[in-house]
Amino acid sequence: MPVLVRAARKPAATCARDVLAWFAARPESGVTSGAHIAVVGDRLATDVALAHELGGWAVWIKDGVVPMEEKSVVSR
Repeated sequence: MPVLVRAARKPAATCARDVLAWFAARPESGVTSGAHIAVVGDRLATDVALAHELGGWAVWIKDGVVPMEEKSVVSR
């Protein structure tokens, strides 16, 4: 599976733009907008924030790398 490798950490200001450009360069993926992307992760402040910036979907894995007591919760 192809992997997008970036120097900047997510959700850096350019991250969403870079992800969309990566998919745009691969039309065979069928991804034409952020709404076609689901970001899966355990970090609300990075993984879910990136999905929001993309205009896509977020799947939060409650028990991931970061222990529950160290997670941050942000709501709008």
